[in-house]
Amino acid sequence: MKTTNARKSIKKQKTETDTYFSDPNVMNSIKEGIEDIKAGRITEIKDVKNIWADIL
Repeated sequence: MKTTNARKSIKKQKTETDTYFSDPNVMNSIKEGIEDIKAGRITEIKDVKNIWADIL
């Protein structure tokens, strides 16, 4: 009896998330954000109901 591997016959479909993260601009923006955090370029929000007070 010959068995087949069902996983090999099913092609993986690209999801919306896969397409989003394969965009080089998106990945560059994420990397820049990570570098900003590492360098301390962040704004701490103390009151989420009044975020603009901390941002401005």
